[in-house]
Amino acid sequence: MRLRQVNRFLKDLRANPRLKAQKGRVLAAVAVAAALTATTICTSVYRTQSEENRRLAEEVLKLKASRAQLQYRMYEKDSREPLSGKPLVMSLITQAIKIESLDWDEDEVEAMASICWRESRYNPNGQNPVSTAFGLYQFLDSTWQYYEVEKTSDPLLQTVAAVRYIEDRYESPMQALEFHTQTHTVNGKLVHYY
Repeated sequence: MRLRQVNRFLKDLRANPRLKAQKGRVLAAVAVAAALTATTICTSVYRTQSEENRRLAEEVLKLKASRAQLQYRMYEKDSREPLSGKPLVMSLITQAIKIESLDWDEDEVEAMASICWRESRYNPNGQNPVSTAFGLYQFLDSTWQYYEVEKTSDPLLQTVAAVRYIEDRYESPMQALEFHTQTHTVNGKLVHYY
């Protein structure tokens, strides 16, 4: 990947709101590609310099590439930690809101967390036994595809998809929670399918 291609890719990333959901992972991958590309560029630039200078330049660039790979691995590890309750879910919701550039207040974050609890008990691997509903927000396979997120056990990506869905369908988590309460209540009690 040439440096010009990396710059064009970063420009497209900023312009495409759907790619923002995977921005951390994508930028880390681009950093690795850019560092490896820089290694190739520096190798060709330093051909005329002494062997020692070339070796040092390559070592520096390899260190930068391994640092970028380490950052990518750290992002992967952080995004796959098991959910330990409401504070972590609230943090994921806040991150997803930032990724989608929305201006939701604390009540809306709380409503979103309530929906998550009702749907999956904060279990990112929750699977409905009688349908394809899966994850924190119990998305069906067709819903995952519509909101351009692959079916995943990554809680942040699940939350980004849920934020998109709620913004698109209900305009706010408060309205989504009200609808959820109306449609999931039987004889005055909430019904949970998971």
